[in-house]
Amino acid sequence: MTDMLKVMIVDDEPKVREGLKTIIRWDEYGYRICGECADGIEGLEMIKRLEPDLVLVDIRMPEMDGLEFIEAARQNGAVSRFIILTGYSDFTYTKKAIQLSVDSYLLKPVDEEELIQNLVQLREEIHREKEVRKSLSEAQVLTRDSMVRALMKGDSEKFAEWDSKALGMAGSRFFQVALVHFAGESAGYSLDTIIRETDALLFRDSRNDSFVFDMDGKMCMVFADSDIDRSARLLKEAVDHLRSDHRLQPVVAVGRKADSIACIGSSYADAVRLLDKRFYFDNTAILSWDELKDDSIFCDPCEADKARYEIDIARSIESLYAAAEVTNTGRIRELAAWICRVLRDRKYSEMKMYGICSNLLNAVYAKALARYPALSAKLPPDDERVAGIYDRQDICQLEAYIAAQIEILSQAISDADPQTVIKRIIRYIDENYQQDLTLEMLGSLFGYNSCYLGKVIKQHTGCRFNTYLENIRIEHAKRLLLQGYRARDVALKTGFRNIDYFYYKFKKNVGISTSEFRKEKYPGENV
Repeated sequence: MTDMLKVMIVDDEPKVREGLKTIIRWDEYGYRICGECADGIEGLEMIKRLEPDLVLVDIRMPEMDGLEFIEAARQNGAVSRFIILTGYSDFTYTKKAIQLSVDSYLLKPVDEEELIQNLVQLREEIHREKEVRKSLSEAQVLTRDSMVRALMKGDSEKFAEWDSKALGMAGSRFFQVALVHFAGESAGYSLDTIIRETDALLFRDSRNDSFVFDMDGKMCMVFADSDIDRSARLLKEAVDHLRSDHRLQPVVAVGRKADSIACIGSSYADAVRLLDKRFYFDNTAILSWDELKDDSIFCDPCEADKARYEIDIARSIESLYAAAEVTNTGRIRELAAWICRVLRDRKYSEMKMYGICSNLLNAVYAKALARYPALSAKLPPDDERVAGIYDRQDICQLEAYIAAQIEILSQAISDADPQTVIKRIIRYIDENYQQDLTLEMLGSLFGYNSCYLGKVIKQHTGCRFNTYLENIRIEHAKRLLLQGYRARDVALKTGFRNIDYFYYKFKKNVGISTSEFRKEKYPGENV
């Protein structure tokens, strides 16, 4: 069945408009009334919005007469057919109407048979024109898409003669490319279907020259306009449409604005680079080159930066485990953010980051299981935990996942060992006495102010931190001396980096020198 043709009425007399709507049964002749208005100013806005096939318009109207209205509509690109209705038989009007290619000039009151005769004749002409325009439009789209693909791939010299006018973009003052990647649970969608629906819903009626097409298996939007804000709104509408109507998770990369169609390859290259680096940004739906071009991810670090960005794996494992031991959620999240920031600044690939984070988590879990074997039944298996890492879509998701997994471990430790936080810190000191421990280092490790931590340790042990640490070290030194170790080796094994200081502290704490201590325990032995 042939589609009904749309008719719009422009006349300043309400009775005339009402009479035209009822003078004939429009649907019997393949027409329907789509709108009406009282003057040419309002008519210009309406014709742009409704795109009628036929307009019945009075000549003499306030503000803008019918002929001025027709001329302005033609200049705005309207392809509607026009029938003039007037109560004046004036040769000047008739001559102007002929110049504007008006289809008919009817005197009021309108003769019903004459109007029907015009409608029947125009109906066939309009349908033929629409078929021709459709064929031409489809051919133009194919040509346009091929041209733009070539320009994006760097064939600007070969197609130097092509300009925006040849591509049907004569009114555009800037050009911008946006590439769409569908993240997460977006499998199973039909790209062709999404492109056709998006084009029909948004781009075909966007009132500019923007369009959407398939670029090497990616949804590609080309914004061609003279109004930057209008294109920005169209982009947002496209993203909202993909999210709400198709239930997709689009990540859109928008290249720089190009001043001519010949330079559109630069905008496309920007969009490709952004999509390639999308993992390093948060889950923002729209990535703009103008906003992100100065991000460090696109810069080559100097040698000094490379050294600064190296990550100490062993220290990271120790810090994460320590934070988990004392159930310090804030510290856990802080460490996860720091780890991902360093990996990003080092510009590691997505897969390498997955690998490093998998090893970190496995090492922290292994350390916990070594102390609390019973936790193995309460924690997720290694393969499940690692699979979760590889499912993260961007670095922010990865950071959140690392923190969440350590928090799960921390809660399991807390349930298995309900000691107070300070007891766990003391235990850490007891087990790591041989390291270069300081209040500042412990405060950083466990996420506490060093002064506050020093006061808490004194309240719990009855002595200052340095005294408690020295006592622990001396007790271990005594044990090692009795096992036959040389004093120099004992000093290093118990955290004393200066041998003379070790001798001094040992005698001060024990009351005798290391050699005297050995002789006392092993009389007659040559120490």
